[in-house]
Amino acid sequence: MKCFVCNYNQWSKKYDNLLRCEKCGFIRAENHFFNIKPEEIYNQKYFSKGDYADYIKEESSLVDNFKNRLKEIVKFKKRGQLLEIGSAYGYFLKEAGKYFAVTGIDIDRYVCEQARNISKKKIICGNFLDINFKNKKYDVICLFDTIEHLKQPKEYLQKIFKILKNAGIVAIETGDIASLLPKIQGHKWRLIKPKYHLSYFSKNTLTRLLKDTGFEIVHISHPGFTRTLQQIIYKLFGFNLNKDSRLSELKIKVNTFDIVFVITKK
Repeated sequence: MKCFVCNYNQWSKKYDNLLRCEKCGFIRAENHFFNIKPEEIYNQKYFSKGDYADYIKEESSLVDNFKNRLKEIVKFKKRGQLLEIGSAYGYFLKEAGKYFAVTGIDIDRYVCEQARNISKKKIICGNFLDINFKNKKYDVICLFDTIEHLKQPKEYLQKIFKILKNAGIVAIETGDIASLLPKIQGHKWRLIKPKYHLSYFSKNTLTRLLKDTGFEIVHISHPGFTRTLQQIIYKLFGFNLNKDSRLSELKIKVNTFDIVFVITKK
């Protein structure tokens, strides 16, 4: 498998189940993880006892994060057509709908139905690469905690470029494996989950891929994020607090500086 970033095809071992490109340093999961069918893992279970303890109970903290990211997005584009790839339960779309005409895409029918019910917005169910947008163009396209899950991130960005209007923007958020915390924690870094996360970008490898695809970087930061105490405990230790405990819903805002948020322009 060639490197998504530099097209080189020589890899060295990086922790268990990860490989590092010998040329550019991009890190990805081993080949066999790319054989997992997305529809088999990105379903209702993923949002409850998968990557999240309980995604619905996480709504308030997720909305806090989305409001923060929207503040940055509207600095560059205040209105127009917005598409979110990997829209999950529609929490971002519900907020973004205050500024934009929004559409979401996700792969699982149950998840899409949840998004429709919560956001009251248009949701397309299917694989983004298989969807025919015809002449439809967007002003803003967002991928929050999505690009790391994709088997073909470069093909996604190439198609995104085609359906983006001139001067349109793309907002991407993902982990930064070259930041300080992953260097300290090594293989124990919370975002190393190759069943789900196939690509492990750094600020440099992500911006290189975006520039090579034709985008201009207009914003880059390592923002903080809000999580419930329940989700923090679940990610760190793998178990749930008492569901009736008010502590489980306590929101905590932190910045571990291992999340990178990029806005690009066509």
